[in-house]
Amino acid sequence: MFSVYLWYFAKRLADVGEYLHAIGVSVALFGAQVVVISTGIVDTQNRMFYFMIEGAVAAYLCLELFYAYCALERRGH
Repeated sequence: MFSVYLWYFAKRLADVGEYLHAIGVSVALFGAQVVVISTGIVDTQNRMFYFMIEGAVAAYLCLELFYAYCALERRGH
């Protein structure tokens, strides 16, 4: 359900002309989906690498959403 919201949010950003943030949210969504899909296929030796990637994707998602909301606020939407 969160993925659907992120697609809608990216569409809203594109509609108001914030294309870079729309692409950034889409990239964050794609990264989050890759992390979720790869959860079941990570073996015990690569678990630390997986957690590093998961943390980086989560941090990028949080930052991108913050700046995207700021961009929408600047546009008055």
